Amino acid sequence: MLFAFPYALAGAAVVAGLVAVYTFRARFRRRPVSSLMLWRQTQRPRLGGAHRDRLRLPPLFYLELAALAALVLAALGPHIRRPDPGTLTVVFDTSASMSAHDETGQTPQVRAARALQTAIRQTGHARVRILLARASGPESATPAPPADTPARLRQVLCHDPGDSLSACLARASELSGPADDILVLTDRAPDAGTHLRPGVRWLAFGTPQANRALTLAERTWTGQGRESLLLEVTDFGTAEAEMPLRVAPLAGGPALFEGRLAIDAQGRARQRLDLPPGTPELVVELPPDALAIDNRAILVPDPPRPVAVAVQLDDAALRRVVERALDATGRALRDAAVPHLVVTDRVPSATAAGTPWHCILTTPEAPRLVRGPFLADRAHPLLEGVAFEGLTWSAGTNRLPGRVLLFAGNLPLLSLESPPRGSPILHLVSAGAGDALYRSPAWPALVWNLLQACADTQPGPSLRNLRAGITARFATARQASDVLIETPAGEQRLRMRGGLADWAPTQPGRYRMQIGDAHAEPFAVNFQAPAESDLRPRRQGAWGQSPDTERLRRTHRSVAWAAGLAALLLAGVHHGILGAIPRRGAAATGERSREA
Repeated sequence: MLFAFPYALAGAAVVAGLVAVYTFRARFRRRPVSSLMLWRQTQRPRLGGAHRDRLRLPPLFYLELAALAALVLAALGPHIRRPDPGTLTVVFDTSASMSAHDETGQTPQVRAARALQTAIRQTGHARVRILLARASGPESATPAPPADTPARLRQVLCHDPGDSLSACLARASELSGPADDILVLTDRAPDAGTHLRPGVRWLAFGTPQANRALTLAERTWTGQGRESLLLEVTDFGTAEAEMPLRVAPLAGGPALFEGRLAIDAQGRARQRLDLPPGTPELVVELPPDALAIDNRAILVPDPPRPVAVAVQLDDAALRRVVERALDATGRALRDAAVPHLVVTDRVPSATAAGTPWHCILTTPEAPRLVRGPFLADRAHPLLEGVAFEGLTWSAGTNRLPGRVLLFAGNLPLLSLESPPRGSPILHLVSAGAGDALYRSPAWPALVWNLLQACADTQPGPSLRNLRAGITARFATARQASDVLIETPAGEQRLRMRGGLADWAPTQPGRYRMQIGDAHAEPFAVNFQAPAESDLRPRRQGAWGQSPDTERLRRTHRSVAWAAGLAALLLAGVHHGILGAIPRRGAAATGERSREA
């Protein structure tokens, strides 16, 4: 049992006063005599004072003593532990900075697991719920007994490029009841706008440290089989003038670059390397420091994915215009037996699953030359970087099917049709090879975007060098429901819908996407999050500790009402006894009168 107001023990002085009143009170006995004329006072009467008489206490004293003791107990506010202590909801930060080592080799993750173990032992919660504050949003962990929860917390992989503590805390408040507690485990202090209601504790275990990180690692295709490597290293508080860097093949061999980079005034250092044709997968490394996840990056070759194109146009001049634009991209394979894209001037008879993309050049009906204004859907990838201003276009009254991407006034010029079971169809209004569109920069840019869109639907990842936490598109056969991906943590099945899936892997390392029975597409995921690599803002501390009375209210049940009810009953009995004494005295006097 616990007491909410220990200072109420001062009320015990009232009990001592009651004892003193009854102990040192004056006592007189009645002696009926005929006269006091012959009496001599040989001893002064006892009027009370410091003289202590022999203790002779009436039953009413014990009744009053019990009533006062009950009132003092009620004032103490006694509480007993609730039979059901409720559920403890743990909000755990899974950002990469939780795995940073300090001078003693400890990480915030280990210290957080130790604090959770202490909290479970002190509060005695029978149920513990864990919410992981992933960068992509709150994620519920598999339920486990309270005794096993700290060990489960140590096994969580902390490699996210960010956190979702605010959203996770809001989700925890929705799941928790009035008597449930919420414990936030992280390595940073709460934001200024974060309000912690009673029952929410925020514990931070971070340590401000200096760190160095790879904040940029890109491998870009430059054409003719060559690639360009761009690296950026950032210094977060080490105050060193140079920074060592090593670039070597992932499978082993002599380094392509090994040296020290000069750091500028902003704490950054950049290095650009030209890679020869046939350069294998590379690994970029920094020396070990407080955070290991940002010291290494794997870069696999990422050449543009070729697209098989079939040009089926009756107009020879228009055919040459289309073929020149395709050849200029350097990624179109013309006259393929199984094309991915068909450029034609005829509407396909069927658009079943597995059919290629189509680009249909449609002759305008009732043509007339227009110079805009052009209204383009800039949010669509097909029009990214394409400028139509200043063009003279032969527009018609055609009604193009699908989603219109480009208007000239109220006349549609470009639309994309997406059949539910077939491949997309691009409709382009064109009067022939003499259109001004084919002599403007908008034409090759549009063709490049079209080939890129076709390449993205081919089996494999859209990019082979991804950033952790960034969503990428993965494609496979349209009829496939899932695809097998080999991750650094093991195999994983990725659910597909219509042959496509959007996925944001967070664990750095080398991956392989299984395509068919004998082919796999490699890709890499690298950690590049400057906000997480900067360990200087990390903090230690506790926020949102509930006051003692509030904590008692949440974990214990008050029984002060029982003591108050007992005091009220005792007071009622006392009042009844006092009321009955005069009646008994009056009755005795009447009897003596009748006898006389």
